[in-house]
Amino acid sequence: MKNILIFFRFFPSVGGTERVFTVLANSFITNGYDVHIVSIEKSLDVPMFYLDKQVKCSILPHKNVACQENIRTLHSYLIDNEIDYIINNDSIKEAVKLCSEAKENTNIKLVTIHHGDIVYKKEYIYLMAQQGSGLKRFLKNLFFPLYLKYQNHNRRENHKFNLLKSDKYILLSNSFKKYLPQNDKIMAINNPLSYMREEFSGAKENIVILVGRLSEPHKRVLLSLKIWSIVADKHPDWKYYIVGDGEDRGLIENFIQDNNIPNVVLTGKTESLQYYKWAKILIMTSAFEGWPLVINEAMQNNCVPIVMYSFDSLPDIIADQENGFISPNNDIEVFADKLDRLMGDEMMWADMSKKAYISTARFIPENIIKQWIDMLNTL
Repeated sequence: MKNILIFFRFFPSVGGTERVFTVLANSFITNGYDVHIVSIEKSLDVPMFYLDKQVKCSILPHKNVACQENIRTLHSYLIDNEIDYIINNDSIKEAVKLCSEAKENTNIKLVTIHHGDIVYKKEYIYLMAQQGSGLKRFLKNLFFPLYLKYQNHNRRENHKFNLLKSDKYILLSNSFKKYLPQNDKIMAINNPLSYMREEFSGAKENIVILVGRLSEPHKRVLLSLKIWSIVADKHPDWKYYIVGDGEDRGLIENFIQDNNIPNVVLTGKTESLQYYKWAKILIMTSAFEGWPLVINEAMQNNCVPIVMYSFDSLPDIIADQENGFISPNNDIEVFADKLDRLMGDEMMWADMSKKAYISTARFIPENIIKQWIDMLNTL
């Protein structure tokens, strides 16, 4: 039996990364591996997502990720449990340093996975520039082009360090490889589906959904509302559900009220699966993403996606005009036209809905775990 240790900074916790790797941890168990999860901190007392009882969870003693105490503790854990592979779920330099130094003088292989874009989008750096207060925040915004360049320089240096210290460096999409120098250590493995894949056979309702944290300018919910305001009066029997909660809910509520936008429902924090089953269309207007789980979650429930092309991995998920629509980034009018057409053409929607479901077979856990196992066997 091979032994795998999966490292998180935060576990148990809430988020897409945790959901993906609980699915993978369970799949490794099913395939005969012994699985351990080691973290620095926990945000929840118990995992939010189903985790096989055979998975062993531990927490390192110190919150300073790469401190010597953590390195010594992790090294002892690796030896005592005869670990063969470390899958490092956090590509920050401190996490890679911790894992690489803990396995020194062993035959343990280190696989680091990078979740997200390889280079920072300016919208993300803008969010970083708003953090803090006083002179530091003022200077970051005043010299924003230099701050953006500085952050991406650090990002590239971090990737170099990760490649040097890891035996494999996993990206979520082949489209991200172009930002890194050619290296045999680099490999792309897509995220698996989060839910069991069962074709939805019930009646769908005339509902459009957006699923995500209510956070501007990341998710750009206000942009989606501008799009909805263009099509809403043409389709009075349709509703727009914004599924999720977040720090900008008040801003969004005020925007809806001030602009008299009809047929919009804010669900608050809730389980999204039921909305995938009810809705016919998912829209996404995010400023940046890595590999957003919500698109495949919608498609596996026959919900057709329309997504702004703001992140490189999107064509890996959506075949434009086949199983969904890819819309030019920031173009509200084009997006609204695609949404209007899909809402008004039941035959088009039915065809794309079926193709959306079929296309998600690529991402079932059995297929994704095979790629992981094949990769580990090459090390």
